[in-house]
Amino acid sequence: MSDYNELKAVEIAERYQGALTSMRIVEIGSEESPAKFSLAYLKTLHAKIFQDFPKAWFAEDVASVFLDLPAEYLEFSPGEFRTQAELYSPWTKLRSYEKTTVHTYYSCAQPDDFAVVEEWLASLDIERLQSASLQQKKDTLVNTYEILDFLHPFQDGNSRTIRLFIGKLAEAINLPFSWDNIKIRDLYAARDLNLLTRSRNYFAGFGEIQSYIQDGLQALEYRNSLSLQEILERNDSFNNTGIRQIVANPFESNVIELLLPGKEMNLHMLLNRHVEKAEPHVLFNLEKQLGLLLDALEGDVKAQQKLLPSAASVMLQMTGKEKEVLKAQCLTWKPEIEAANLTAMKRANDVLNTPEEAAKKARDSSRGYSF
Repeated sequence: MSDYNELKAVEIAERYQGALTSMRIVEIGSEESPAKFSLAYLKTLHAKIFQDFPKAWFAEDVASVFLDLPAEYLEFSPGEFRTQAELYSPWTKLRSYEKTTVHTYYSCAQPDDFAVVEEWLASLDIERLQSASLQQKKDTLVNTYEILDFLHPFQDGNSRTIRLFIGKLAEAINLPFSWDNIKIRDLYAARDLNLLTRSRNYFAGFGEIQSYIQDGLQALEYRNSLSLQEILERNDSFNNTGIRQIVANPFESNVIELLLPGKEMNLHMLLNRHVEKAEPHVLFNLEKQLGLLLDALEGDVKAQQKLLPSAASVMLQMTGKEKEVLKAQCLTWKPEIEAANLTAMKRANDVLNTPEEAAKKARDSSRGYSF
């Protein structure tokens, strides 16, 4: 019975934590990017994202739900790096794929590992990168992600923190970028491919570990897993069309790019993703911006003045017929965006206010792969 209670508490906790950290990530997203990117900044992001924990587990209205949480949840320290491991006993995780399970390995978080990463980050000349070629910017972003992910410096919350760090870096070097179009299982497969490739050299001479690494690489090759750069290119991640970037601030992004004909599949996928993650703030802002665009298309001068200059420029170059097509797109998507917003709000309320019901819904609707 105690095992069941612990599993139930963990399942609810993950939903609860996800809802709170999602709101924190949006708050941080509106902050200015730093002039320098460092491990100290990474720690700051982690501390801000998880600032509500572990104290949130003890809030009066939810404390009884989390009585059976394991110690690692209760002793979690935001902004603190994990304890180092030894090469003969590394930090590893199991990843479930279609027909197999893969062992992935991370750095042992020893002083030399942190020194290598700090040296890489110190070499990033933000001012120079701002005027670098598009390919140089892409390479910098991908390399930084892969280096940080292999370091995996925190006990928990690495993925969320590193993705936010990378988003801030992209913003600082003027590289349009979004994670939103990528299926999470494809991203994790690309991540595991990087981890295993780096692990071959890192754990050289450790026969049993090398055997697991080779098995994992063969499994990923069998499922035709792509590298991170290939995944990002294929999913159009280097275009500023992701919902999170477009609507984080309704007046700083060109939403027209997302609503033009040909983007239907992307928009549908992004709506579903933010419903599943219960992020009504994102969909609410999208709904607001859609209304602004419709008013502008109707000739509302004030709405036109509130549009981003790039969006206003696009509208000025449109023919009357093109504007009618865009208006039709907006009207077509308006009910679906409104419905998605309401659904996300309900799911967020379920998570925050009725944890047991949220857990039941999570079990009933579970699908895909567990990472």
